[in-house]
Amino acid sequence: RTQPPPSTARLHAAAAEASSEPSLRLEYAAVFDRLLQPRAATLEELAPLYARAKLLVASMAAAVPDNASHVPLEHAAALGALNVTASYIRDVFPEYHAALKFVTKKEGIAQLSARYLAEDGEPPATAQENAAARRSIERAYATLVTVLYALAMASQPGEREDMLFFLRPLLENVPVRDRFFHVHLLLRGFLFPAYLRRNSGFVGNVHSVSHYFLGTMAKVFTDRMAEGAAASPSPGGGADSSAARLAYPFALVPLACSRVMTRRPIGEAEADVCTLLAE
Repeated sequence: RTQPPPSTARLHAAAAEASSEPSLRLEYAAVFDRLLQPRAATLEELAPLYARAKLLVASMAAAVPDNASHVPLEHAAALGALNVTASYIRDVFPEYHAALKFVTKKEGIAQLSARYLAEDGEPPATAQENAAARRSIERAYATLVTVLYALAMASQPGEREDMLFFLRPLLENVPVRDRFFHVHLLLRGFLFPAYLRRNSGFVGNVHSVSHYFLGTMAKVFTDRMAEGAAASPSPGGGADSSAARLAYPFALVPLACSRVMTRRPIGEAEADVCTLLAE
């Protein structure tokens, strides 16, 4: 971004509006507010915030609706926060929106907002539909918080771009019931602490160590898959293959780590993974 985004006070105003419980809505929106601040954040700042977000998700999971055809206040608050945050990301962070739009889209957050929050919304859902709606809201809130937390923690060159590049096919194609686990695993693969050599003083995370040797993962993947497709064309293959793009970071990180441990050239790892995926 060439200009800093406008104040996230807009999130507060939108979250409080059209809510019978504005203070509760603001509590859920405040997590997104801080994670979307333009200034860099430290682990000391973000760790308590992420812990708070997990407590909010837990409070949703424990909440019992007063009426079996409605959602509890906690879910309504989270739903409102998700709705306005998705709009805010679309307007202010287009580079995030291309991938993160699938968090709310695949869980039907816009449709749930129309049903549960709008004054002229649909009639109350059945108990079964209501239970499914609660799970969708919980998954969407937990996933969006986790992704924004990881993006806020990204500090290495190209790290944020790599996350978004490989998150998009995951968020778009993995079934919602399995998606949070895959998102969490992918982002831990980027941010898990690592070191290059015990005495070198080069300390970072798994992504930074891989980046030290291989360059930006998205560019390496695109270039190598394009080379493989040109050498051996196959339907659905190449850099445009969502399946290959989804699998690549999960295959690369353990193979690269294995090469480090066995003192083999790590630079060959990405070539081996791309060759396997192209086949």
